[in-house]
Amino acid sequence: MKIIDLLRCEEKDKYLEKLKDCEWRAGKYLYGLVKNNELEKMCGENPRVFMLVDNDNIVSYCTYVNQDEIDAKHLFPWIGFVYTYPEYRGNRYFDKLLKHIIELAKEESYACIYLSTNEIGLYEKYGFIYFGNMLDITGNDSRIYRFIL
Repeated sequence: MKIIDLLRCEEKDKYLEKLKDCEWRAGKYLYGLVKNNELEKMCGENPRVFMLVDNDNIVSYCTYVNQDEIDAKHLFPWIGFVYTYPEYRGNRYFDKLLKHIIELAKEESYACIYLSTNEIGLYEKYGFIYFGNMLDITGNDSRIYRFIL
């Protein structure tokens, strides 16, 4: 298995087509943002889409961006669009992506990373700490978690 940066890899089109077939609604939305070159407009400069791949299969993916679905420009960076394909769940594959992002965030001198979700008990096992609730861009309440580096 290896981690790729979708937006910067030679096989971008191949993995983007695989993302298009993701059954998760947000995965299809991410596909559209990348395909239409709108990810930077929504998520700020230098967005990253990291994928854990096994041969030609996407195992897990997430974004690493300055702005996520929470309109809080003073909080960054964010991890978003976290997804692991059903056949790979239960193996903590997201942990591999998280460790990669942690190293990158440390190199960029950040003190913490944020994540917005409505899941309870999922991200705590990776070391995220509940930070509070905030409204997302659609006006819905979302739980904010912080990972201290």
